Amino acid sequence: MFRSIRLRLIIFVILLLILTTFAFSIVTVKIQNKTILNEIIKRAETSGKSAAAVAAYCIISEDSLGLDHIVYKGKSSNNDVEYMAIVDKKMKILAHSDI
Repeated sequence: MFRSIRLRLIIFVILLLILTTFAFSIVTVKIQNKTILNEIIKRAETSGKSAAAVAAYCIISEDSLGLDHIVYKGKSSNNDVEYMAIVDKKMKILAHSDI
């Protein structure tokens, strides 16, 4: 009878450790995914702001080749960016990385 209680206690402790480890790993993965997503968003915002600052001069001077160059360089320097576009105040596309 003593072995039976000992065996049950060992199985209970092992199962408790497995469940606790599984729960902690799920929480850790969720936190890491959220942190990585926030970093990617921040990097994209920074890239967009710097491209917008440079694009303003090209828009004023009506330099479409310069806008295309900004879009090309912006997309090629960031692998996480699927596409990049420069639009005016009326949302007219002036330059796009897929066009």
